Amino acid sequence: MVGACCLLVFALKATAQTKDTLALYKQFFSISKNYQQPPLQASIVFEKSTNYASDARDTSTIVAAFYIGKDKSYLRFGELEQFVEDSLMLMVSDGLKRMIVMRPTKEQAARYRMGMGPGLAVPDSSYQDMAKRYRAEGTETGDGTGTIQLFSRQNIRGSSMPKETIELRYNLATKEPVYVTTIQRALIRLDGATINNNDALAKYRIKLEGSNESFFIKEQVDKYVFKKIEHAPNLPAPVTIGNRIIRNTQGAFVPVTGFEDYTISEQ
Repeated sequence: MVGACCLLVFALKATAQTKDTLALYKQFFSISKNYQQPPLQASIVFEKSTNYASDARDTSTIVAAFYIGKDKSYLRFGELEQFVEDSLMLMVSDGLKRMIVMRPTKEQAARYRMGMGPGLAVPDSSYQDMAKRYRAEGTETGDGTGTIQLFSRQNIRGSSMPKETIELRYNLATKEPVYVTTIQRALIRLDGATINNNDALAKYRIKLEGSNESFFIKEQVDKYVFKKIEHAPNLPAPVTIGNRIIRNTQGAFVPVTGFEDYTISEQ
């Protein structure tokens, strides 16, 4: 299994290893959150994969860009864009060719800006609660990076495989993430012929006591690869609302050149 192979590689390369201490959970939270502080410009590739694709949504690759400044923020996730500037918010869908203008309060706009940070797919709980739900291991390798791995304490029925694994690779010098991978596992009923005729699936097959049905362990993998994390004073926004809409002589919002076929609505 890919996940097991990765764990073995990391274990062999490790020069230092720490197991299941509260310090590991604190470090995991710190690395996952601290890099989001403004000013921030980040580029992330989100990769979704599985060992058995039953739906087109099981596999995808999306490029995302984030910017958080003092009074504005910008997010691009695939074909979607979101801008927050002062008391104006704009959402754009290239697929639908549609723009939506909203007018949040200053307090709402501030929350939107900070909420648009490129947060990782990590458990939303305190590190004390996390320690109850996961087992942690930390390693440092010779390439200037470290890894923190979280394994859910609950295993897949009939196996020793955890229901969830989270792996955070980070830069030892900057304490910023390099990538984070989450693996969600679930027991799926599938006909035996389908499993036996597919070598990739056969190794995930599992036999449950008292059942003649065929089951296998499906893995859904989400990976965030950080291509760029930049913090600098006076970091300019890569795109602004003015690059998408302007006001006409009557004061109404209209698309700028290049977006004339987009519809605009206000909420």
